[in-house]
Amino acid sequence: MNSLDLLTQAYEAFIDSHLLTATQWESGQRLELDLITCIHYEYEWEGHSHSADNFFVWGPPAREVFDCIRRYGPAENHLIYVLVDRPHLVSEYMVAGCNVLTPGNFLMAHTLKDIVSQPSKPEYQIHRATSAGDTVLLNMIDGADLVRMEDVLSQDLQYYYATESGQPVATARYGWIDSNLSWVSHVYTDLAHRGRGLAASLMNRIMIESRAEESNYSFLLATEPAHDLYLRLGYADLAPVLTFQITTFPSEPSTE
Repeated sequence: MNSLDLLTQAYEAFIDSHLLTATQWESGQRLELDLITCIHYEYEWEGHSHSADNFFVWGPPAREVFDCIRRYGPAENHLIYVLVDRPHLVSEYMVAGCNVLTPGNFLMAHTLKDIVSQPSKPEYQIHRATSAGDTVLLNMIDGADLVRMEDVLSQDLQYYYATESGQPVATARYGWIDSNLSWVSHVYTDLAHRGRGLAASLMNRIMIESRAEESNYSFLLATEPAHDLYLRLGYADLAPVLTFQITTFPSEPSTE
C-alpha cells in the first residue's frame, strides 16, 4: 500500500473512530457536507438536550471550510479536526477566525505483519476485559475515562488493563474500523505508575491480538506527549492533525 492510500485509510478510520462506542453510535450521525465530513451528536445530559459537532477537514482552504460550516449551522459545542497537508495552515485558520485548541496531534500507522510479543514486567498483569466485573475494574483507574459495560461487551471494541497486586493502574483499547483495520485509543496510566513501561506492554498486547484477529494495520491519533512512545513501538507518522474551534464566522460566503 502506498503512503497516500495508507493516509486515506487512516483519515477515514479517524472519522469512524468517533462512532465506535455504544453512546456515540446511539447519539451520532455521519454527514457529508460537500467539502468536509461532520459527526453530529444529539444527547441528553442531566435532564437537558444537547448537541455537538465534530468536523473533519482535509484539503479545502479555511475560508471555504467556514462557508460550508456556516451554511450547515454548527452547534455551539463543536471541534474542527484539520489534517495538516500544507505550510501555513495554522495561520490560515487563525486569520479566518479560529482558535487552535491543541499543540499538535499525529495521525500514525503501524503494519502488524512482523509484531513480536514482548513479555510484561512480572510485577504487573495484563488482562483482556470481557465482563461486568472487568468494567468495574476499568472504572477504578484514577483519571481514566468512564467505561460502559455495553462497550466492554461490544464485538467492535476491546479493552485491556494492567494490574499491580490486583489493583488496576493502566488501560488501553482498540476498535474495529473494518475487517483488517483497528483503531487504538484511550491509552492511559495512573499518574503514580507512569514511566514503568505499562503503556508499552498494553500496546504490544493490543497489536498482537489485532494481528491474531487478522488486522493488517493499527492506526491511532497520538498526542504530543505520547508521540515518542508510539515511535519507539514502531508506529510511523502519516500527518499532523490540529484541532480548532470557531470564534468568528465570516460575514459573507466566499465567492472565490
